[in-house]
Amino acid sequence: MRSSIVTGNFIVKDERQYEITEIGPKKEIYLKDSITSAKLKYSFKEISDLIFLGQAQVISTDSKFNKLHSDDAMDFHSYPEELKAVARERHLYVKAFEVSGIKGCSNKKPIRELIETVASQNDIEPISWRTLKRYIDAYGEYGVRGLVPSTKKKGNRKSRKSEKLEAFISDALEQFKDSKRPTFAKAYEGLKDRIVIHNHELKLQDTPPDASEYLDSISYQGFINRAKNIAPADLLAAYIGKAKVQTKYRVSSKPDKAYLILDRAEIDHTGGDCIVVDDSSRLPLGRPNATAVLDKRSGSPLGMNIGFEAPSFVSVGRAVKHAISDKTEFLKQFPKVEGDWPCRGAFCELAYDRGAEFESTLLEDALDDLQIAGRGNPAGMPWYKGGVETFFKTINERFLNDTPGKVFSEILDSNEYDPEKNAVISLSEFLESFYVWLVDVYMRSPHGRDKTIPYVVWKQDEPFVDVEPISPKKLDLAFSQNLTRRNNDDGVVYEHIKYDSFELKQLRMQFGNEDVQIKVDREDLSQIQVLHPIDKKFFAVDSTDQEYTQGLTYYQHMVCKRYKAKLAKESTDDVSLAYARRRIKEIIDDAFANTKRVKIAHAKSASRFNDLGQHQVGNNTNMSTQNSTQKPSMPSIPTGDVKPKESNSDFLKRFQNK
Repeated sequence: MRSSIVTGNFIVKDERQYEITEIGPKKEIYLKDSITSAKLKYSFKEISDLIFLGQAQVISTDSKFNKLHSDDAMDFHSYPEELKAVARERHLYVKAFEVSGIKGCSNKKPIRELIETVASQNDIEPISWRTLKRYIDAYGEYGVRGLVPSTKKKGNRKSRKSEKLEAFISDALEQFKDSKRPTFAKAYEGLKDRIVIHNHELKLQDTPPDASEYLDSISYQGFINRAKNIAPADLLAAYIGKAKVQTKYRVSSKPDKAYLILDRAEIDHTGGDCIVVDDSSRLPLGRPNATAVLDKRSGSPLGMNIGFEAPSFVSVGRAVKHAISDKTEFLKQFPKVEGDWPCRGAFCELAYDRGAEFESTLLEDALDDLQIAGRGNPAGMPWYKGGVETFFKTINERFLNDTPGKVFSEILDSNEYDPEKNAVISLSEFLESFYVWLVDVYMRSPHGRDKTIPYVVWKQDEPFVDVEPISPKKLDLAFSQNLTRRNNDDGVVYEHIKYDSFELKQLRMQFGNEDVQIKVDREDLSQIQVLHPIDKKFFAVDSTDQEYTQGLTYYQHMVCKRYKAKLAKESTDDVSLAYARRRIKEIIDDAFANTKRVKIAHAKSASRFNDLGQHQVGNNTNMSTQNSTQKPSMPSIPTGDVKPKESNSDFLKRFQNK
């Protein structure tokens, strides 16, 4: 998909609009204030930082691009299934063309054979080479959303690029076979220069040329996509010589090699060999689960999720979002981390095993929307993602080797070691020490046979990789659950939680009580996103009970619902979920305060209910410091005296009389 940061588009920041007037050869970006005409200059990284952090947004002059890719636009998962099925079928042809290494799309034998192979292997109808070229162009401009059929829009379409322009593009792409390895920006600059000269020479002709003879350049991202279609073997032949290419491309049983950072990422889970304790009470919470995303080329950890959530789509979504996001604000939670963590941006491919959390349509659609190819490893072949397996081994052997509270299963069986007595590292201490080790030690130390240093490799490749910034809102939408609910007179109801707003009321007045499409972030049920049926953009709707839902996770809500159902058997009146949640908190507090030895399994259940983990560090929302009217988003277990345990019947009488 082409970049949105191109000349003519607009940057919206601090409620001000700036036009992108020029992009220099070193990717410096020149802006002009749309009101005052004041001129500003930013680096590409500075603009990317603002977008990654959600502090700026790009508005495109291409209405179709803006409609498909604005921050509140429909993500791929939100399209009707029948349209997504057509887009996935078209995507099969585009992916096959991208990996084939074929240059250009024309009515030649390699293209005809490619079409026949894709059609026969997937049992779909073959297409013409012209249709394939149209799919390739649409994908290059708009991503997978550009392959969704526009069933409501018929008529004239944009003309295809002229043969003259295609020739200029091919010549510019040939620069990548230069042993000097020019950057994308340099080659693109050469293409634009040729187009400017061509158009200028047309103006100098005695006979005025036809308007169709003038050329418009392709976008910068579109040019990059074309460059990536050049066969890697052809590139290497120019860079290092044919003899070495033959060695590199020998037949083996190993997975595809990553030639640049973000080419391939690997994801997996592990349980830490360490018992973590609560920050306040110092009682054990259990062993944390870690989900890691690792860059294959550099060995750099792209992102992590550490918490007590069992491996699920929630933990996978948190890890992938963390991997793509900028880490600057995240590391501010851990002041002892001295180095920077430069890894960010969407990767080309994500490798994972056959776990249930990875085999979901939601994950598949989210990856397609971000133009990430998902690759499930063959059964019984863990070495297809050996990088992340080695990374986990390093964590347990080096970082956790001397950590108090480490679990030794062979000693544990002989009762010579009590992990609860020896567990003296708190959750916040564990997370800070882990990220100090990850950023300042692991990323800056040599690894493997080649003794490569992840940070060094990343910084070496960084100038050759163009990272398209992705806003936090886009990531949240991509990894939210897609559902349909009725817009009733009292709003939308999801799992007994009501959501309503002025916008929903307006929809009811205009269309009546009809179904609406919603997106639910299972990490926070205080708000949902509703798709407007006319402009096809999402708008936020808050729950009507913010006291209960603020920061509430799906798992916590399910526990509260089960407890509410239990209490309801003792009373004919409806029991508030907020009271049920408060009662669960009291039960957990009483159990920890009145028990000297807490079973690890129970502690881990409590920490999972309280949703402890890296995403909660720094929120300062400990239960012990909250008022009873506040939502306990990260409760700590109190150590002082608590009131005697209240029976369920007494509890019911107390709040029913309020």
